[in-house]
Amino acid sequence: MDISFTGRHIEITDDMRAELTRKLDTALRIFQGIVRDVRVIVTKNTYLFELEVIVESRTHKTLTALASDKDYHTAVQQLEEKLEQQMRRLKEKVEDHHKHGRELAPDNA
Repeated sequence: MDISFTGRHIEITDDMRAELTRKLDTALRIFQGIVRDVRVIVTKNTYLFELEVIVESRTHKTLTALASDKDYHTAVQQLEEKLEQQMRRLKEKVEDHHKHGRELAPDNA
């Protein structure tokens, strides 16, 4: 999986890239194999860091998480939590859909 980074009004350093990659890796590990593309946009306004992650999945769903804070590390932590929540919800939805398909198959036979 490749993560592309874009910086708006900020130069993304190697440390920033490493922290984002590490945090996103743990969030995306929840539902491995479904992620096709990940894009991260880091925007620096006057006093605020805005982070956005866009995850395209193999189920043709696009997950988007946004976080903003004065502190970069806090914004990254918020972004990780939001993405984890969305990944868990998607995983439950997909697994629940497959469980219902298996339960109905023996009754119809």
